[in-house]
Amino acid sequence: MRRAKAIALLRVSSAAQAGPDRGGLPNQRAACERIAAAHHVEIVEWVELDGVSGVAVLADVRFANLLRRLQSPEISAVVVAAHDRLFRRGKYADYAIWDAFAETQTRLLTPEGELDLTSDSGGLLGVIRGELGAMERRRIVERTMAGRRRKRRERGVRAEGPVGMPRGVRFDYSTQRWEYVWPEANRIRQAFELFLSGTTNLREISRRTGIGSPTEPSSAVLRVLRQPLYAGIYRVDRTWEGRRSHALPPDQVQEHRVLNPPLVSPEEFAEVQRLLALLRGTRPARRPPEERPGVYSETARCANCGSAMVVVIDSRGYGAYQCGRGGRGRCEARSQTSVRIADPQLDRQVEALLGDLDTLRMLLDAATRERARDASVASRDLSRRASQLANRRERLIDAYEAGSLALPELQKRIGQIDAERAAVEAAMGAPETPDPVPDEVLADIVEVFAAWANLRGAERRALLRAWRIELYVERAARGVLRVERLRIGAVPGDAWIYKKMQRLGIA
Repeated sequence: MRRAKAIALLRVSSAAQAGPDRGGLPNQRAACERIAAAHHVEIVEWVELDGVSGVAVLADVRFANLLRRLQSPEISAVVVAAHDRLFRRGKYADYAIWDAFAETQTRLLTPEGELDLTSDSGGLLGVIRGELGAMERRRIVERTMAGRRRKRRERGVRAEGPVGMPRGVRFDYSTQRWEYVWPEANRIRQAFELFLSGTTNLREISRRTGIGSPTEPSSAVLRVLRQPLYAGIYRVDRTWEGRRSHALPPDQVQEHRVLNPPLVSPEEFAEVQRLLALLRGTRPARRPPEERPGVYSETARCANCGSAMVVVIDSRGYGAYQCGRGGRGRCEARSQTSVRIADPQLDRQVEALLGDLDTLRMLLDAATRERARDASVASRDLSRRASQLANRRERLIDAYEAGSLALPELQKRIGQIDAERAAVEAAMGAPETPDPVPDEVLADIVEVFAAWANLRGAERRALLRAWRIELYVERAARGVLRVERLRIGAVPGDAWIYKKMQRLGIA
């Protein structure tokens, strides 16, 4: 009798698992041979995945070739020493592996028996085993991370990997020892010496030492001056949950002396921290938006990328408009325009646009149409929610009549649903779009905008904020900003905005 042909898959996640004393490749090979003999199949091909995690098998070329080999009529089964040797679910998309088995009617042979994924019971059992493998992997990760955190806390062993390693130092994971990296460490020592000698300008330190990049010179030097590793101390003051770090309480912070001799003495490091605290205390407090230079600091946007324009303030307190993404090199509009030069230009253009009756009416009509579209979407959502609440109410009553829900619980849930339904119905009854601005009020508002340049800065800020006006500006020439387009986001429903102008003493 001719025996069916099969492919055997062997997989280990790391080199440490490949040894004969572990569940490594030799042990898996022996187990696959026993399984093949028990099911009377002949293994014609061996696929070995050494150092491949169970959640990453789909990215491996050898595994992809195995799935393609299942299309061959001569292959009727795949043999694995354990179900989790095939894969461990990391994402639900990993279950696409089952499609290759089901479409080719390939059997999966494991120590627990044969798994036929073309049947309902086999498909269900495959998903259950996949979820069990995913749960086991999560427990392994949790135990591993707990062990790393314990070694980090008790012995000063780095657990975060090479990503985010401070410059000038490295951690040897084979010996679990810290060491300095030369000649980069010399730059670190020079930065401390310059700061202690009186050079407190971080940009100047960056220029003289080469630390940092042209876009972030100061922050890079500041990180160096605050890093206790250069004083030989590894401080454990944060913990990680997933990819986010959280500061530990002061009583749980631990320090380990891991480098001796250090680049800087503990006394020098403490003096640098004291000077940094003094410099931080002498910095002026961040001004609120209404007190910052630039009337349009809250409303101007970059016409190139749509990002908000920011006001960059120099050491003399003067401001300049710049695209919020341009300073980081993510927008082509990287140039700056002085607030003192730009504001009068923008004032004249706003005055010309909003001081024209036809232009103002056109912008208000566009804003009204946009509000109507938003209101239409909101109305559909509210109607759908009201229908869901009504259906839920009926199901609760049916459950009470069937005896599966007690009367107090029914009354409690019905009360919650009725309260939400009342709120939804009130929102549905609100007017979808505001009434158009009366012509006489619109004419008065145009008069105010026609004298825009004569208003005080606080008054112009207040009106820009009330109308939610957005100016999309571009640099037409050196020192020249041009309003590419203007948008009004708020549509007054009546004369309230005109009355507000009167209260401000504008009209």
